[in-house]
Amino acid sequence: MHIYSKQIIAFASKLKKLIQTILTHELDVQVAQNHFYFVDNHSYYPIKVVIYNDRSSLGYFDPEFLELGFHERLMDLQTDILCNIVRHEIAHYFVYLISGNVQAHGSKFKSFCNVVGWGKEVSDAAMYIEEESFNHTAEECAVMRKIQKLMSLSGSSNENEAEQAMLKAQDLLLKHNLEKPSLIDANDEKWILKRVLKEKRRTTKMSAICSILSTFFVSVVFNRSQDFVCLQILGAAVNVDIAEYVALFLDDELERLWLNCKKQHKSLQGLVAKNSFFSGIAHGYCAKADAQKNACGPASKQALMCIEGMLMDMTKLVYPTLKNTKGTRKLCPESEAIGHGIGQSLTINPGINGPATQSELALTHF
Repeated sequence: MHIYSKQIIAFASKLKKLIQTILTHELDVQVAQNHFYFVDNHSYYPIKVVIYNDRSSLGYFDPEFLELGFHERLMDLQTDILCNIVRHEIAHYFVYLISGNVQAHGSKFKSFCNVVGWGKEVSDAAMYIEEESFNHTAEECAVMRKIQKLMSLSGSSNENEAEQAMLKAQDLLLKHNLEKPSLIDANDEKWILKRVLKEKRRTTKMSAICSILSTFFVSVVFNRSQDFVCLQILGAAVNVDIAEYVALFLDDELERLWLNCKKQHKSLQGLVAKNSFFSGIAHGYCAKADAQKNACGPASKQALMCIEGMLMDMTKLVYPTLKNTKGTRKLCPESEAIGHGIGQSLTINPGINGPATQSELALTHF
């Protein structure tokens, strides 16, 4: 889980410049903006830095995303210790490029450090801190428990009770977001990022889920690693946890809905019909979300604009070079129309089987 704020993004930028300096002056490696040239295979590799606070180590190298991760606590360390930890993770990166695997701290790792003139102060710089994780505040936990109870009622067979529960859940989430200090001073607010739904390639179902998640006060983008594509969810902690649950729920639920659709409509077969069905569900669900937004009072509409504006600003900070890409796909109008109708009636309800856990929580859109 990565964390972001204006202060943390500035720290990540500082680390990136430090990495570029070490690559250039200590490893004699050619650096071009956000990439460096690895002479052994004549290829460029990214210089990508992320900050986290949910691990016990002060740094890591992730070969799947070719990224260097550093703990938030490094912001308080003196420069010489910080530089050695950065060198340590760069060494892991280069050992991976040389050998094709990530060695913990074996012979190849120590040999690389010795060859480039980095002694034990670098090879042994894998410092650990007491295990910790990102925990919600007592207020956030109370909000999530209330939302869970309301959403259990939103599945009620009593139409009026279900509608009222849904509206109360929406109002509660909106109020929670409005009362966050970030709306006053975004510099102190920490946003988090989680990755979900790994697939070999981008699929229409992932695109549909991405569209639906965007109605939950989060920003969702596709991210490609070395071997797969996933969704990255960015936002305030409570909203991201809710969206994570919804993504995992929809991954199975959309398949179940498609199987039911095929049983009822025998003529709908093949990938085009399936993809059109998934797209239709997303369009129907998002249309319902837009209708509910339009039904809000002036004060709530202004609040929504404020929250959405902050989310857009943070998204630009985290993804400064983000580009929107839209592909063209074949469409089955009949399947899309059926999916659209199902999307407008789709509800996402948590399972209530005893005490609530963070992973069991869900929420309707606003």
